[in-house]
Amino acid sequence: MSVPDPLLVPVAAGALAAGLLLGLVLGAAAQRWRGRARLRARFRSGRVAESEAAERLRALGFEVLDSQVEETAHVVVDGVRIECPVRADYLVRRRGRLALVEVKSGVGERSAAENDTRRQLLEYWLVFGGLALYHLDATSGALTRVGFAYGDAGKRAGWLEWAAAAAIVLSSATALAWWVLSLR
Repeated sequence: MSVPDPLLVPVAAGALAAGLLLGLVLGAAAQRWRGRARLRARFRSGRVAESEAAERLRALGFEVLDSQVEETAHVVVDGVRIECPVRADYLVRRRGRLALVEVKSGVGERSAAENDTRRQLLEYWLVFGGLALYHLDATSGALTRVGFAYGDAGKRAGWLEWAAAAAIVLSSATALAWWVLSLR
């Protein structure tokens, strides 16, 4: 029987530990690389989907007025007003009516009823003053009209509302003047 070298066990344990550490480092690096590759592919497919979306919108009779339309949301946090940019994919017009279109190509974003997509569209509705909203599923090409049943929270008064308000004010002023003159 031979007697093992006294350094053999510590060297073997050190080599095993170094191998395990190297495996962990390489595994973490590979996982980060895969995540970045997926993210790059997702952004690339999103850009392709948005460029194809403009053609799809034109085919559906929309005039594409602008892309990446930005407006500012105002958020008050602990009494401090913060301005936050809000960006919609497209501003379009059809039959004289303006609308915003949000294009989604991800698996979990293909329905306007999905939580994140719905919240995003609601933010557009509020920030952009109640413009008509559409959700375009870039994968299937399906276009969905989206609305919210929250009264007039995001709606700007149109000319008809202003005209009605002006008529009420003028008729009230006329009635008051008529009443004051009749007292003399």
